[in-house]
This record gives sequence, C-alpha cells and structure tokens, in this order.
Amino acid sequence: MKLKMKNIGLLLVTLLVFSYSCDNFIDMDLLDNPNNVTEADADVNYLLNGIQVRFVDFMAGKPADNQMGLNSSAMEATRMINQFGTYTGPFSRMRATSSSSLWEWSYMRVLKNSELLIKLADEGGFNYHAGMGKVLRAFTMVNLVDFFGDVPYSEALIGSENLNPGPTSGQEIYNAAFDLIESAIADFNAGVPGGLPTDYFYNNNATKWIKMANTLKLKMYLQTRLINASESKSAINSIISSGNYISNSDDDFQFQYSTVAANPDSRHPEFINNYLAQGGADYMSNYYMDLLINHKSIRDPRLRYFIYRQTVEEPSGDDLPCSGKDYDFCYVGDSYWGRDHADEDGVPNDGVKRSLMGIYPAGGAFDGDTYAAGNINPGAGGAGIFPILMSSYVKFMLAESKLTMDVSGDTKTYYEAGIRESIQKVMSFGAEQAAGSPFIPTADDIEIYVSDALDKYDVAADDGEKLDVVITEYYIALFGNGIEAYNTIRRTGFPSTLQAPVLAAGPFPRSYLFPSNLVDRNSSFSQKQVTETVFWDNNSTTLQ
Repeated sequence: MKLKMKNIGLLLVTLLVFSYSCDNFIDMDLLDNPNNVTEADADVNYLLNGIQVRFVDFMAGKPADNQMGLNSSAMEATRMINQFGTYTGPFSRMRATSSSSLWEWSYMRVLKNSELLIKLADEGGFNYHAGMGKVLRAFTMVNLVDFFGDVPYSEALIGSENLNPGPTSGQEIYNAAFDLIESAIADFNAGVPGGLPTDYFYNNNATKWIKMANTLKLKMYLQTRLINASESKSAINSIISSGNYISNSDDDFQFQYSTVAANPDSRHPEFINNYLAQGGADYMSNYYMDLLINHKSIRDPRLRYFIYRQTVEEPSGDDLPCSGKDYDFCYVGDSYWGRDHADEDGVPNDGVKRSLMGIYPAGGAFDGDTYAAGNINPGAGGAGIFPILMSSYVKFMLAESKLTMDVSGDTKTYYEAGIRESIQKVMSFGAEQAAGSPFIPTADDIEIYVSDALDKYDVAADDGEKLDVVITEYYIALFGNGIEAYNTIRRTGFPSTLQAPVLAAGPFPRSYLFPSNLVDRNSSFSQKQVTETVFWDNNSTTLQ
C-alpha cells in the first residue's frame, strides 16, 4: 500500500535520526514499499515480511545492491576470506563509509518497524507476529552492541523529539534484549488468535522459535561470561536443564536463499559475489584452507563442500604476485588458490581461477575435480543458507561454557558432538550436488578426522590448551558465519594459530568504527578507535 504524502516529512525526519542519507530514499520504490509505513497504513504481515528480510540483510549483506552486511567484513577479519590490505583502509569493508546501509537496515527496517509491528500485534492479538518481531529485534540489538559498542537505543526511535540520540550502554541494551526474548517466549506460548504470518525461518513452528529464543539467551550469557561468570553459569545451567534449546539440526536457525536472480536477487550473497561471468570477486583465505588441508592426518571431510576449485592450474608468474615474498603460505598447493591475510598485492586476471566458496553454505558447487569456472558450473545456483544459530554451534558453546564456567555436562562430549553435527549438516546440505561423486567422504574418513580431533583434545596440557582446541574446531564449523567467529575470537583469544597479517594492517578491531553517516549527522557521536572494546570484552589477549 502506498505511503500517504502527508507522512513523507515524518519519514525523512526519522531517517535523519538514524543517520542515513535521505537522498537514498526519495524514490518511487520506497514510496510504494509496505515495509516503511506509518501506523495508519501498516499491515502486520507486510511489516513482518520486511523485518525478516532486512534482519538477514543486516547480518549477511545484499551484494546485488552493493551493500555489505556484518558477515562479509567479519569473515575478512577472521581469516575465512581474504582481507585486502589494512583493517580500516580504502579496500576494507570495516571502514566507516562501508556501514551506512547497516544503520538503515538495523534501525529503520528492523528496530523501528518491529516497534510498530509489536504495538499493532499486541493490540490485535497477533501473538506469533509479536513473538517473531521481538526475537528479531533483540537479535539485532545484540549484534549492534557486539560490533559497535554503545549505540543509540533509549533515546532513538522517537523521531523529531530527539534528532541527536545519544548512546545507550551495551549492558543496558543487552538487558532490554533479554526482556524482549522473555516476552517473545510468552507470546509463542499464548497461541495464535490473530492468525499466522509468513515465517521464513521455522514455517510457523512456535516450539522451534522458543528453542531459538532460549539459544539466543545462551549465546548472550556466554558472551557476557567474562564480566559476570556466576550469572552466566546459572543461566546457562537453567537452559541446559530445560532441554528447550537448539540441540539438533532440525531446529537450526538459518535463512534459506533461492536461485532467483532478479526482482529481487534472492541468491546467497557469497554466490552473487563469486559465481560471476568474470569469475570470483573474493579470494579465499590461505590460512583457512591450510587449516582444512594440513592439520589432521586426513583432509577435513567438509573441504570439498566449503571450497570449490575452478581450475587445476597451479598459480605462477603474474598469477602469483606474492611469489618470493616472506609470506606464511602464498600458495597452499593442490590448486587451492587464495591469499594470505591482508595481502594487498596487485590483482591479476585470475577471477576464473581463484578458489570459491562452495556448495556449503553459499549454494555454489561441490568440488568433484571438475575444475570448471563457477559461471559454467554454478552448482546449486545460489540456493544456499545463512547459518545463524546451528546445533553444532551450540555444542561448541556448551564445551566452552563447561571449560570456563563448569556448567553441566561433559566438555569432550559436547566437543565431539559439535564436530559430528557440523560434518553431518554440511554433507546433508550438499548431498544432491555431491551425488555420485567418488570424493564424498566415507564413514571411515569421518571417523579418522574425529579421532584426530579428539586426540588433540586429549593431549592438551590444561584447560587453556583444551579451549584452544575446542575453539579451533568451532571456528572451522562456523564457515560462512564470520559474525560468531568474530565474537568468539575476541571473547577467547583463540584459535591461537590465527595467521598474523602479512603487512602492517593496523590494530585488530575490537569493535567497528561507527558509520560515517552517524558521526556526520548526530552531534551526540564522534568517531571512535577500533581498539575500543564492547562492554563484555575484557579479554586481555592481544589480537592482530
């Protein structure tokens, strides 16, 4: 439904509050957009549809519109894909000018619209809509704090009453998020007198939403364990004893992309970035590929699902600008064509040669030694997933919780379950693309890998070394989710083997720079340093 013209002025004022350029909004597409409406024009179904999509865009990005999400920059910082140059330099996705879209998606499209959705849903008895809106709102608030620190909240979302909303402490925002989650659980338990929405995550299964909400709490309590271990331990034990959290892959919280390429492009962001006519836009990380290939007696069973090789050629000459330089890898071998962390050497014409993100999670190709360019072998055509909270992740979180806070359960049991569930998830997701290939991992391959991983845990000298082993396997399982990798590395300081930048990349970002539009338009904010930590991060480990 179309926005009434009398409301456009209010919309523009609101956009200024959220530090986003109004120039980007004065177009007919947004005037017709039912996801940016006033209360008089609003429909709870349209609102919720838009909130779900923008929540995912905020996290995963929308490269079809040349807009980044949290995930792409976090994958670079955490060595899943190559970071080109310094952390905040001209090519970085972490620089202040890169994150303006994050502010619009999070504040305008999720927080502001969810506020309206919740009000209308509560008034109309749309309990399920309200529950979903509250959970996605809480998750967005948590992500803003985890990446940016103290951000506008208590003074935000009130339009012309305050054009320069000041920061709210991260702890206060977390507390508000906990309250929202509890309220959402009550909504899901209250039935659906107002009817069911379109649910892109759980297809209207309230039981799964409640498990996800409890798992989000578990993640938040683990995140804050460094500043309040006793509270975190008690809360996590309560969640464990309830059994009402994501404990198997049927309950995984993920977003499913499609193969639709236009109006709008609904394929996985990393597929859009890399399965191009001109070849891949990103380089895979040599460090990460080496971790999959060379750190057990057998290659990681997920390797051919994670990484797709476009060519059997070995890089040399102009295709290997790092040659002769004192890099850790430069080239890891066997046609796995990537770059070392922060390598900013000139880019050769190798788009159809560099290795790509594969079938999992990007919906690309399974590597069956076909060695065809990604635009010729597009695999699943972009019908990948964005893995947000998976059962395997939860097992590793519980292993960390046991080692650091002595919560209920057994660390090694959690650790082994995390590995096995990750491998099973990846192989199941890629089963159709891998069908008939002689390179599908066998049961023996998996057992050898798991045995090697358990041996590493057993020989670790103390709990600190054991945590390093656990987090390293968690880091591997997180492939495609740089957000949780970024949080985990700051919280634990592990994996200890993370490759140092091959050039002076600047200090590792303990938080992101504020978006430039925020500091340019909001007098309550000035730009901060990336060395500033968020409220839960008092980890003294020096990261680089």
